[in-house]
Amino acid sequence: MIRRVFIISAMLMLAVCTWAAHEVAAPQNIFARKCVSLNGDWHYFADPQEQGYYDYWMHPVRWGYFRNAKPQRPSDLIEYDFDASPTMQVPGDWNTQDERLFMYEGSVWFCREFQVSGFKFQVKAVVSFNQYVGWYRDVHDAPHMQWEIPYDKPVIVSEFGGGAKAGLHGDVDQRRSEEFQERLYRENLAMLEKIDGLAGTFPWVLKDFRKPRRLLPGIQDIFDRKVLYSDQGQRKKASYILQEWYQKR
Repeated sequence: MIRRVFIISAMLMLAVCTWAAHEVAAPQNIFARKCVSLNGDWHYFADPQEQGYYDYWMHPVRWGYFRNAKPQRPSDLIEYDFDASPTMQVPGDWNTQDERLFMYEGSVWFCREFQVSGFKFQVKAVVSFNQYVGWYRDVHDAPHMQWEIPYDKPVIVSEFGGGAKAGLHGDVDQRRSEEFQERLYRENLAMLEKIDGLAGTFPWVLKDFRKPRRLLPGIQDIFDRKVLYSDQGQRKKASYILQEWYQKR
């Protein structure tokens, strides 16, 4: 029996994957795999000062919260305790599950213990990066982009996308319209398909979420709209482009 303790910062995730040495195979029948659902209650606490990972000089520390340390003696100095911390539902957002975090934007640590048996874990290197061609740079760049990755490793594009307000329609060059986002996704997916060794990708989140720094009135209204569903669950046109692309992979 193997016990795994998963501790995840809201700003940093560790992906553990098993890959063939020289061949990147597409996922097959993932619902038939033996798996353990991690949905449910997770212990959490906010870390606005980033002290769970950095020291005062912003250097990573070996004794961070990811160790889930427990006092061994009454005199031990450990200033966090996942077991005594409250829980919230994951998947889910912290803004509406904890009124103290309604306008919070920063790091939150989550922890849950679970038991795993009969699994073999193997860690292999992958190349992973975020890209926002067409959103943070010229909107017409994607068709002309070429990616050169000098590593014989599987490639995972961990974030991409662009914003749109659900229900806002206009020309394909009108930023934040559904048509703008739809074209951005179509061109980005065509661009990503050209990457040798592409093994997977994922859009920047799926549902609009509260973000205090997004202040554009009538459009953002303190929400990050760079996603595929509105905060009320309304699908944006780009979501169908991505769904069709996944179905063909």
